[in-house]
Amino acid sequence: MEQELAALTERLAALESASAMSGTINSEIFYWWCTALMIAIHAGFLAYEMGASRVKNVLASGIKNILAFAFMVPTFYFFGWYIYLAFYNGLIP
Repeated sequence: MEQELAALTERLAALESASAMSGTINSEIFYWWCTALMIAIHAGFLAYEMGASRVKNVLASGIKNILAFAFMVPTFYFFGWYIYLAFYNGLIP
């Protein structure tokens, strides 16, 4: 009986540690979804503006959107990591 109780206690501790890690992973996956959404939004803007532009302005519109995307990715990356690492408890502790 005592061996079963010890085994159940070990299993309970393992399950509690696994569930704590699961909560961390689920809260971190938000950032990956936001990254994918940001890429999809920029691709949509690119497709829309190139389709809605006149033929002579298609290249300029495409370059503008590609440069905006190339500028926004590092900007969001650096400012996002700054906010993420600077405020461990959130903006309102």
